[in-house]
Amino acid sequence: MTFEKELEQLINCHSKENESNTPDFILAQYLSACLIAFNMAVQQRETLYGRDARPSDKKEHRVEPYEPYPAKRDRNSDKP
Repeated sequence: MTFEKELEQLINCHSKENESNTPDFILAQYLSACLIAFNMAVQQRETLYGRDARPSDKKEHRVEPYEPYPAKRDRNSDKP
């Protein structure tokens, strides 16, 4: 079974197509195309910065936690 077909079934299983009234296979195609476009953008970025743009063979990637809003700092303290 292809990734797109599994995605289609997952969308259908959770009824995610109902909000937009769009068939699940169209949503699966769209999301799959988004992943392809994102991967291309990442490769272009890596090339722009002179880094190796080839996909990594590493199975584990350490990702730092994302904090969209930095913790507020007390003006009178060095601690956050």
